[in-house]
Amino acid sequence: MSFLEYDGQLRKLSLPEQVKIYRNRVAAQANEETVLSGVAHTAGLTKMLLAKETHKERLEMMAKVDEVASRFAAANVSYVGKANFGEAEKYIKEFHAWSATIMDITIQISAVNGRFTLDFMQKFQSSVYLKAFLQELADNGIVYELQDKQIKPLPAFRAPWQGL
Repeated sequence: MSFLEYDGQLRKLSLPEQVKIYRNRVAAQANEETVLSGVAHTAGLTKMLLAKETHKERLEMMAKVDEVASRFAAANVSYVGKANFGEAEKYIKEFHAWSATIMDITIQISAVNGRFTLDFMQKFQSSVYLKAFLQELADNGIVYELQDKQIKPLPAFRAPWQGL
């Protein structure tokens, strides 16, 4: 996971320059030490969560985690990478890897058969951010096909304590 600030100075640069800077930032944050630190943090959080005795305590704890996370990150961009469907890939037009998120906006990016799929997911009704995102694509000459708007709850995983 990388935390990438998008400030006014960066916004003034051309899209190719922004891409180059972000790639360098992601590479810098993807070093082994940083990744292992992130894994240790997640493992510690999971241990604390599992140590709670009731489902209510776990939900309260995660509400606090969500509140803290929302203070330093407004959106999440997740690139799951290129799918590898082998010989079947030529028959696949798109592939989605939806996941629940604590962020108000998540853009999930996947790739298959020479195409990118971007799923713009948000937790609120207003289309102002989606429209702004599509305008950024258009302003930078990026052609896109807008599919339908769907309002769907994402499937949730069952935690070990949910059956209790």
